[in-house]
Amino acid sequence: MKNVMNTAAISLALLTALSSCRPAALPSDDTTAGAYVSGKYRVPFQEWNPQLKKADLQAKLDGAWTHYFTGTDDNARLYYPDGQNANGPLAYVLDTGNNDIRSEGMSYGMMIAVQMNKKAEFDAMWNWAYSKMLQAGGPQRGYFAWHLKTDGTKLDQNPASDGEEYFAAALMFASGRWGDGAGIYNYQGQANNILNIMLHKEDIAPAPGVSNMFGPDNQVVFVPDTTNNTFTDPSYHVPAFYDLFAQWAAGYKDEAADRARWAKIATTSRTVQFPGAVHPETGLSANYTRFDGSPYKIYGDNDQYGYDAWRVAMNWGMDAAWFGKQPQEKVWADRLQTFMEKEGMDKFANVYTREGVAQDEYHDSGHIAMVATAGLATSGPRSQKFTEALWNTEYITGQYRYYSGLLQFLGLLNASGEYKIYAPKTPGTPAPLPEPPVVVVPPAPTQKLTFGSFAAAPANATVQGAAFANYAYSEKPGDVVAKAVTKDATAISTAYTMSKAGGSSFGGVATFVEGKADNDGDSNTLAPATDLKSYTGMTIQLSATGTAQLQVKLVGTDKKVSDSGCYPVHLVDVTAAQATYTLQLDDATFAPRSYCGAGGKGLAETLPGVVRVEVEDNVLPASGTKAASMTIGTIEFTK
Repeated sequence: MKNVMNTAAISLALLTALSSCRPAALPSDDTTAGAYVSGKYRVPFQEWNPQLKKADLQAKLDGAWTHYFTGTDDNARLYYPDGQNANGPLAYVLDTGNNDIRSEGMSYGMMIAVQMNKKAEFDAMWNWAYSKMLQAGGPQRGYFAWHLKTDGTKLDQNPASDGEEYFAAALMFASGRWGDGAGIYNYQGQANNILNIMLHKEDIAPAPGVSNMFGPDNQVVFVPDTTNNTFTDPSYHVPAFYDLFAQWAAGYKDEAADRARWAKIATTSRTVQFPGAVHPETGLSANYTRFDGSPYKIYGDNDQYGYDAWRVAMNWGMDAAWFGKQPQEKVWADRLQTFMEKEGMDKFANVYTREGVAQDEYHDSGHIAMVATAGLATSGPRSQKFTEALWNTEYITGQYRYYSGLLQFLGLLNASGEYKIYAPKTPGTPAPLPEPPVVVVPPAPTQKLTFGSFAAAPANATVQGAAFANYAYSEKPGDVVAKAVTKDATAISTAYTMSKAGGSSFGGVATFVEGKADNDGDSNTLAPATDLKSYTGMTIQLSATGTAQLQVKLVGTDKKVSDSGCYPVHLVDVTAAQATYTLQLDDATFAPRSYCGAGGKGLAETLPGVVRVEVEDNVLPASGTKAASMTIGTIEFTK
């Protein structure tokens, strides 16, 4: 997952015949003819204002295209031409807030381009994604690296599942709208390569620690690795796409079996994930969930409704408009829009608990677009208020326009009736693409740095001569109490109690291990730092009693950031038995808590100077007193 990859061009061998043009009706549970069958798309903007003409809607979309894609204003555009290679022109969609490239933005950009009938820009973005993001070798062979610098350097080798889904759907639509070309522009063939890897990575290009993108629960996983494939992100569930894949996928060895699997995946999103994820009163979903839809707390406050979860509403709306198979999508859309209307049409927040308690005071145009797009699953005056709000949003400018701007554009397409299905026109087997040479690179010997280990002596320091200690904190004094750290020949332990008896709403206990001795005698500064920027993984021995999860944090040199708790963390499920946990040093595994906002430090800023590793329990009991303990053994970093 973190190895340096061979960047040669890649194409997995294409397989059997593709599907023909779309059939008259879908198999399985089709009960209501959506646009897939009828060919008719709702136009919410005209439902709200019948005076709007098609030319008015097109002008709105053309304005967005110029603003975000073909204009030259660096305070507005997201699309940047980037020279050319042997395949033709290259271009990327820039995350302007972070000055980097993400598979989310590239795949959304391609979807917008095919819907806008902009083939040149589509091809340039696909060329960049294929040439720089697609993994030609290594453990992630066949997946797209989700996070890159503008020069194409990979910041994270892992894929993000929503990127692969949108790449595949956009390529299928490109085949339907423009026909297939040669090489990387054989859109159907490239889409089928992606679909095959998503379902069959473990068969086509197996690698330790890397999994299929859809698990045995027939649900998309958060990240297809053994650290992050045990939960999902409900905004990655796009049943409208899955039902199209169930009609068009060539399949890996068995077309019928893969198409049936895609149909099951669509049904599972509609009948298991969404019903479990949607709050029964507010209609809000968590950013991350278990496979039953219940919130999953990891990487900060992602058991809340936030920026990822906005997109769940778009997924309901599209599914209802295209297929109409899940009547509850209208119920969920009504529930969500009712909640947001009560919060205030001009002020509903960006982040909430699922129960509806606002966690910020921001009101974002991208959020407006997603709540409005839920209206494709419902109708009526309330829904039209959100459609009107979307129409009245201005094109977004400024540093943080990337995510909101793309969501705004997708919302405008949906509300204009211009987010459409384009079925591949030419059935049959596409011309095969050349298989890249398999470059066998002998694995480099693993290098280890022991950050902290323990022996009988010295009594008050690690074997490396550095300090260890603990601290407790709570909103109200006395609600969290930690005993002094104890040490044996292999580990250190902290026993503690936690309660809300004094009225605390937050609190925690942390045990930390420093990497180097602090000899300056100044308690206001942190200990000397260890440069870990060349390391790709870590192992830590942990156990606990009285709690099921511990948070591992890497703390850097900025004392202010350390005091605010805004260095990157990873949540580990632990047991009473001491075990060694292997964690990847990437942004999918470690991230600052969401409340930190722009004040949070990511791995790129933290790893060049790590002062200590902290292990924390910050979950207060709902009632009574929690008596617990945590034990930390050897901590090592690897490359």
